[in-house]
Amino acid sequence: MPIFETLSLTLGAAIAKHIIKSWLGDKVGDIGGELLDLLKGKAESTLAQREAARRIEKIGQEVAIKLRPLFEVESSKANVPDIKLLTQEVALTLAKTSIDAKQVLDYRFDAERLASQLIKSRPEVVKNFSEAEASLYERFLREVCNEIVAIANELGSFDRHFSETTLQNQDQVLALVEKIFARPSEEAAAFERLYCQTIIRQLDRMELFGVKRMDDATKHQSLSVAYVAIDVDQSGNKDCAQMYESARDESMPEAKGMRLAPQSGPIDQLLRTTRKIIVRGQAGSGKSTLLQWLAVRSASHDFPAHLSHWNKTIPFFIRLREHVNKDFPNPEEFPGLIAPTVAGGMPHGWVHEQLSNGRAVVLIDGVDELPSTQRPAMLEHLQQLVSNYPHARYLITSRPAALKAELWPEWHEWIKQESFVETSLQPMSQSHIENFIDQWHEAFAKTITEEDELAALKPLPENLKRQLRQRPPLRRLADNPLLCAMICALHRERHENLPAERIELYKGCVDMLLSRRDTGRKIDIKTDYPDLSDPQKLVFAQSFAYWLMKNGYSDVEQSEADSHFEGKCAEMNLSDNVTGEGVRRLLMDRANLLREPIALRVDFTHRTFQEYLAAQAAIKESDVGVLIDHSHDDQWRETIILATGEARPKEREKILEGLLAKADKQEMEPHRKKLCLLAVACLEMCVELAPKVRHLVMDKAAPLFPPRDEDDVKLIAAAGAPAVTLLAYSSDRSGTEAARCVKALAMIGSNRAMSAISEYARESDKHWRIRNEIEIAWGQFERSKFAKEVLIQCKELSLENFSSWEGFEYLLQLEWLMISESHSTNLSPIQALTKLNHLNLNSWNQLHDLSGLIHAPSLRSLIIQNCRCISDLSPLVHFKCIEDLLLSNCPHIRDISYLAQITNLTRLTISKLSEVNLDAIAAMRSLTSLEIRNVRLDNSRIFHGLTKLKRVFLEHTQLRNLDFISELSELTQVGIVNEEINDLSVLSSLPRLSSVFVHHTKITDLRPLQNLTELTSLNINNTSVSDLSPLANLTNLERLDVTGTPVKDLSPVKGIKELKIIR
Repeated sequence: MPIFETLSLTLGAAIAKHIIKSWLGDKVGDIGGELLDLLKGKAESTLAQREAARRIEKIGQEVAIKLRPLFEVESSKANVPDIKLLTQEVALTLAKTSIDAKQVLDYRFDAERLASQLIKSRPEVVKNFSEAEASLYERFLREVCNEIVAIANELGSFDRHFSETTLQNQDQVLALVEKIFARPSEEAAAFERLYCQTIIRQLDRMELFGVKRMDDATKHQSLSVAYVAIDVDQSGNKDCAQMYESARDESMPEAKGMRLAPQSGPIDQLLRTTRKIIVRGQAGSGKSTLLQWLAVRSASHDFPAHLSHWNKTIPFFIRLREHVNKDFPNPEEFPGLIAPTVAGGMPHGWVHEQLSNGRAVVLIDGVDELPSTQRPAMLEHLQQLVSNYPHARYLITSRPAALKAELWPEWHEWIKQESFVETSLQPMSQSHIENFIDQWHEAFAKTITEEDELAALKPLPENLKRQLRQRPPLRRLADNPLLCAMICALHRERHENLPAERIELYKGCVDMLLSRRDTGRKIDIKTDYPDLSDPQKLVFAQSFAYWLMKNGYSDVEQSEADSHFEGKCAEMNLSDNVTGEGVRRLLMDRANLLREPIALRVDFTHRTFQEYLAAQAAIKESDVGVLIDHSHDDQWRETIILATGEARPKEREKILEGLLAKADKQEMEPHRKKLCLLAVACLEMCVELAPKVRHLVMDKAAPLFPPRDEDDVKLIAAAGAPAVTLLAYSSDRSGTEAARCVKALAMIGSNRAMSAISEYARESDKHWRIRNEIEIAWGQFERSKFAKEVLIQCKELSLENFSSWEGFEYLLQLEWLMISESHSTNLSPIQALTKLNHLNLNSWNQLHDLSGLIHAPSLRSLIIQNCRCISDLSPLVHFKCIEDLLLSNCPHIRDISYLAQITNLTRLTISKLSEVNLDAIAAMRSLTSLEIRNVRLDNSRIFHGLTKLKRVFLEHTQLRNLDFISELSELTQVGIVNEEINDLSVLSSLPRLSSVFVHHTKITDLRPLQNLTELTSLNINNTSVSDLSPLANLTNLERLDVTGTPVKDLSPVKGIKELKIIR
């Protein structure tokens, strides 16, 4: 049989089995069975089963054929003569390995782990191979696993749109995945390559503020290199929320000490499970850059392994600012928006095909940049697009003000109906800011040729980081990419002297762009550009910004801009050779205030500059009335706030009084609230304001406290000091409301705000949301002072992205501590925490030595997880008081024999220690609880002599019988999860059992449990149990989980009075 036939038939069938298992999970049988056997009961008839098997096998064969060139080329390079034998062994390993559905699902985001498990499952295969053949065999398996993972994730990403995971209802999914993994025509493939190359060329660039130079070769940084990933809020992600909720389950020991609030994190978590996302973010927060980065990754097909299914996608980038007063583009127009020079060669219907088969990623940037009058029409187009093409991926960005539910209910009804997940870009953390500072300076260094200038630049990054740590108000200002880049640029330009106010930062940046960059470098530009003074250039920039704002434009044709500047020239005392075109080129090429976003159009390099310069122009023209008239329009919101800062005191009062007077006239509560919050936000800019006006604003805003959502938090915090009183602790607030108050106070960042947070700290041990925000707030203040005044009251803390021990000497009340994501190698400061009894070290990737904990006197419970450099456990012998120890995902831990010397150790959990030797457990005679997870258990003799055990929990240990349990007469709790166990008979000899977990096992019969009268909790989810009658007499049963079982008749347990059934 030719090699490609072996690949497509033998290997294809094996791949298909893994696809089924990863998709349908425990609803199918063992992976080792025949393809049709796996699908029994998943379709209404044998004919339907055969059709499903054929279609899935076809997908597997397509993958196998795709791998053919790789297999042939690599075998030729390695001089391997019998590639057919090698291929058959790969297929046999896939087909015969006993991997259950839970393991396949666990590996669904990690092709390397799946491949490693498969390689370990048949070690005998390579014994008769040469070194080259063995290496090639493993390489082939890894490539196959990459494809399996990609398909599994593609199937999984469709699941949230269907209510049942059965083949009858997933017919559409199979059809879609067939299309995605089918080979395109040569014409389509050629166009796709050309289109993606153009997308990369056009979008793989990042303009870092203050870095752009005269020469085109250096004015853009590669987005792939310079992009700093910003975290997003995960609270809208149901999968993430369910993960945290499941952490409350006693069957997840790794969750001990975990913060149970949905946390912010990279957008990857959303991307791998969600096809429709709304991303909200304030000005400069990185919304457009995020979409640009996704477009480049998609076109490059180089997403990381856990997002491998995204490597089949095709990006379509739509900037809504380019469609002001225009219709939303039709699908066939999408390619021409970014790649107009190649769009004409597109095969007929190509875009529609990508949308239909789910490969398309539609990236829609800037809902807020459309006038509010145009948004309903845009929504109609979007509704039609998503309705016609429900399997495409959609990511939409906007500033929050444009998407308020009370002001645009139709939008919110639609995104809820279409299952969009809403998320917000989070402010940059300290580590993000410092990473950004490094990258900005590295990018700037590439534009420098003079040695003395490079030498002067070298100390600036560390000096700036130190200044931000010492000046919390300035650090808070740096929490988005645009402002952080401005700070980097001004720090260098002004010899490390920086403003502390946002409006002063904008002023400094505009001044730098208009004058300092050329004057400082002594560049003569008079021959190519009009000779204008700095004030003249500023007038032109202000006039253009205000003209765009009043007309509702984000950008205009170059000819329109030239015409506007020409008209302004006539109003100024300029020489005859100054033209509108020359002014526009000067502001584009030299000042870099303007840019050409697409051919022959002009806009500001960032909307923030347009808003700031428009605000200056409005005040200069005494247009207070114009500002008030536009206060309902969210596109004017930032301009009004900045204008308040630019205004003279009396004008400032008029703006605020005008906003409040207009609010009083509003009949609808949402509009009244919007105007009051706008007035509050204006207070941020009011250095000088009559006390009566300030009090009037806060009195009107009082009913808006506490903040009702995250957007309100930011608006209220912008009011600064006046808001502190209204945010102060009140016992009648819920935990969620109190947490929002703490967050707002942290953003205000004053000493009074810190004192107010201190009041909330007294309640932090009762409400985890409050504690969560207090922990985050530590990074917003001077560390020692905050620890001394606030954290000194806390008994529990969970610290993420941990970077400094400063202030720890004040945390003497701490009893419970979790520290995650630390680069520290020193644990000795923990010794000062004399009351600490629980410690969780999570993701300390540079920690090698545990000896720093030796003198922690009160420590009773220790968790060490995801610490990849820890190997030596000998320091733990000094922990005579340790009672509870969990070791998880520390791959270099092999020897646990030292643990037998910890005489008080009664509870031990071993999880994901792939190389560990478990034999030493046999000597740990004091154990009352033992959990072994994701570790192969070859020798059940380790349980002999552990007669004090009251709790045993085993998961993914490849255990096949429970005979050893009969010797453990003290057992009250047994957990057997994802094992090959099919018989519970041995449990009948353990009358003290009160809790039994046997989910994801092969059990079918509950009769061995019928006399366990002490049983209070039973979990049989995802088993094949269908008959509950053996439980009828277990009158103490309080909790029964039958989720994912074929149980239909609950009548046998209806007579148990206190029973709660979960199904």
